[in-house]
Amino acid sequence: MDTSKKRESNESDRESGSVGGGGKSAGVRKLAISNFRNVGITYDGDDKPAELVLNRSLEEGSLGDLVFLVGPNNSGKSNVLAALEAFWRGETEKKDVPDFTYRSYEPDIRMRVELGNGRNYEKLLCQNYAPTYNEYETENREEEILEGLKKERDRLKSEMDKLRVEELDEENFSILTRYLGLDLASMNTDDLYPIRWRFTSPKLKGIAERYITFREHEDARNKLDAVERKISEIEFDASLKTEKIGRQAPITGDDKPECSFLDSRIVTYSQKPVSDSDLSCEPESPTDFIKGILRIMGKDPDTLRNLYQRWDPKIQNAHLKKYARILNKELHEKITDLFNKMYHCKKGEEYRFEFEMQSDRTYFYLFRGDMSFDLSKQSTGFRWFFDFFFNFVFKEDLKPGDIVLMDEPATNIHVRGQIELRKFLKDLAVNNGFTFVISTHSPFLVSCDHLDELRLMVRDDGGRICIKNRFNSMDGDTLSPILDGLTVGRHILVGPKQKVIFTEGITDYNYLTAFKLLFSEEDPKYRLLVFLPVNGLGKEGDEKFRQGLLNTLSKMDRPTLLVDDDGAGKDFAEIAKGTNVTVVPLSEMSGKSGHVIESLFTAEDRKKFRIDDKSWNGSSVFKKSILSNSGSLSDTTKKRFRETLDRLLDV
Repeated sequence: MDTSKKRESNESDRESGSVGGGGKSAGVRKLAISNFRNVGITYDGDDKPAELVLNRSLEEGSLGDLVFLVGPNNSGKSNVLAALEAFWRGETEKKDVPDFTYRSYEPDIRMRVELGNGRNYEKLLCQNYAPTYNEYETENREEEILEGLKKERDRLKSEMDKLRVEELDEENFSILTRYLGLDLASMNTDDLYPIRWRFTSPKLKGIAERYITFREHEDARNKLDAVERKISEIEFDASLKTEKIGRQAPITGDDKPECSFLDSRIVTYSQKPVSDSDLSCEPESPTDFIKGILRIMGKDPDTLRNLYQRWDPKIQNAHLKKYARILNKELHEKITDLFNKMYHCKKGEEYRFEFEMQSDRTYFYLFRGDMSFDLSKQSTGFRWFFDFFFNFVFKEDLKPGDIVLMDEPATNIHVRGQIELRKFLKDLAVNNGFTFVISTHSPFLVSCDHLDELRLMVRDDGGRICIKNRFNSMDGDTLSPILDGLTVGRHILVGPKQKVIFTEGITDYNYLTAFKLLFSEEDPKYRLLVFLPVNGLGKEGDEKFRQGLLNTLSKMDRPTLLVDDDGAGKDFAEIAKGTNVTVVPLSEMSGKSGHVIESLFTAEDRKKFRIDDKSWNGSSVFKKSILSNSGSLSDTTKKRFRETLDRLLDV
């Protein structure tokens, strides 16, 4: 077996960065699965479990999300849902033990929470007795971190060499400040870039350019100092510690960790069909469905019985009609509008729900236009949606952190209904802190604007099922694994009029897509842009990787790749000459001489949203929250990204 591929397949997402602030721990929650049916099979116990990342942040306001399990038939999607059910139930069954290995292994399922502050906990599923809690340390990543820091150190030194200029003398600096009337020394480098356009004199413009370059050099030097301090700290710590990997004694009894996400409720959605008989009742015995409707509107289920007992039969009907009008008004405000929006009803074809209270019976009527109809005579898709909406969305007592499992939902709903369902579930999850884990084959529940929601089920060389949580780990065509899992063509996910822009990686994809979604609310033209990440441009001198990427891109129709203004970007642009691949440097699109996408954020926004952490998870959470949190972004950041998107539309 190719062990290098095996390790790649069992890739673990160790990042825990997130947007937010206030010193809160961001955190990651995941399920670790070993030897459960065909998922996470270990040979000789040396392999890592299959890990399903459930939440990329545990901060309030960033917790809820959608997780889609995507893969071909028999790839283990339903088995992952079953593992979550078994963990919540507290036991596995005989059928859960894998049967295709040469040795018998017992399933091992653990919920893990890495808080991002050095404290990590896990809860183990334990057969027939109370679960065990552990506090543990994550893998020793010092060597990996050191390697990354040293590469960053080399990059900054190279950048400083390119920016090296002699310091401006006092006379030239005074000329510049007098002309502008600004305290340049106190300004952020980002805010200096527009001043170059304020000069018509070549001499003054040249002085301004030299000053900006000088400041860029100073910024790079400050970053280099911080990196070198961090390298020294890690190397010093490593000299004092011989072992960092380890698991401490189990935490039991009163020492149970105060980490509620380990014990969050896991609920499996199963359809509970509503029949016509559920829509009417005698006042003394309301059906569960009608009780549920009353609860949604904040009414006590005994409301009906109390109403019918309150008045003399001679005047009862008038009071019942009056109360029915009150109920119907609240029904329209709290339920009907949301139902029509979620089901994506056309104007003039909306549904309406009304109570009618007669002297001996209460009815819940369904209307479309002015015509009432029987639920039993509607399409399978409508009945599925009706059941889900009334029997689950409003009924379950879900709390932040809870997990909802859905296996192949909405297969009978029309395309627009599925798209709207996905949007509704996303809003429901984000606004309430729920996590929906959904196995699906439907390309209409999957969106190119939300690739970070996907978890790909793949087989390694040994036939074992593994979980890919990160999209930039894929080589070749970004969409290939999704298209294979959904068994559809590319045109289903990307419309013929949309323009595809490839980005160097997932963070660039997340930031550009975030602003595309934000600006699309005001101007639909931005919906024409679709961003897709590739797996970087390779290491320095890795011409084989770049040529492979170029070959993949060149097979597509007029592909465009947005690259950073660094050596790798320039090298790729050079080898792409004469091909159908258009390589566009970021500076040409943004009008800003920054090397990376993060340079489009102001210094204040970079600090507020932890942009300089360059966190995979953080960029994903930023994209998820940007629509509801856009007011905290500066107008300058929005302006820079809007100008970049406008230029990309014209490429």
